[in-house]
Amino acid sequence: MGASSLSQTIDDLRAITATVTLYFEACREGSAAKFNAAFHKDAWIYGMLNGERADVTLQQMIDLIAEKPTGPECRTQIASIVQNGDIATVVVAEDNFWGMAFIDHFNLARFDGAWKIVNKVYFQAG
Repeated sequence: MGASSLSQTIDDLRAITATVTLYFEACREGSAAKFNAAFHKDAWIYGMLNGERADVTLQQMIDLIAEKPTGPECRTQIASIVQNGDIATVVVAEDNFWGMAFIDHFNLARFDGAWKIVNKVYFQAG
């Protein structure tokens, strides 16, 4: 991998991290603007909550978080990022998200040079 390829990879990883960080901030603040900046407009969120399917559209997620932001006590950590060309997957650990813990898998795609979350799947870890 040449220097220019490595620079591009570093730039992509930083942009991917910034996009997922917008999601963290959106949840803590209840910010619809940050959700819309991070997610593709047709994104869905899939997972199980307390043993039941809890799949929602982006707008439904925005409405839920606007009503009850997670606040600063929600802790997040990116565990891994895998990027290939214009796609990426980011695995995140979230603790104290409404008093629960989750492992999230975000799939991202690059649209017109900007990284957007196209879906999120999650596992309730506690």
